Amino acid sequence: MATEQPLEPTIARSWLAMWEQQDPFCDDAVWHLQTLIPNNKCYVVITLGIGRDPRSLLFRRWKHVLPLAKNIAEQKAELLEYDFYKMLVSPEAPMARNDSQFWHQTGARTRAQKVFQWSGADWMLYGYVRDDPIISKQGKQNCGFMEALACAHELAGWNKGFKIIYTFDNSTWGNA
Repeated sequence: MATEQPLEPTIARSWLAMWEQQDPFCDDAVWHLQTLIPNNKCYVVITLGIGRDPRSLLFRRWKHVLPLAKNIAEQKAELLEYDFYKMLVSPEAPMARNDSQFWHQTGARTRAQKVFQWSGADWMLYGYVRDDPIISKQGKQNCGFMEALACAHELAGWNKGFKIIYTFDNSTWGNA
């Protein structure tokens, strides 16, 4: 069963401040928000609506590595879980600790970041980091906080590895 945790207020405030002049539920805003969340496998529920009907955002974040493969069947069978503790993360090539060490090259301004694997002599391209949110509710219609939260719990029940639901309720409907 997934547990609820409030989204860090600093994360919510910085995200809302950046998107206050635009639609905070647009694809780019959701992508930006999910990059601020440290957990790689979680659900996020955000409800906005002070002074109007509430609208909710509900998405799943799953950051993983998609390896290069010769065919699609191979690719689906071999997803590498993104693990900060086992993968070196830096913009510059580090010294490898052992054979088959992974390195996530950061610093690129693109969404598709490269992952390399140490071959014993050099870093070889292994695949790409995928960190695209899977959006279930995008604030296009009225949806209160409790309704979105119930939906997140149901989805988390189907996806057993997703044990955390980050929440942020900025609506008067859920706080009254």
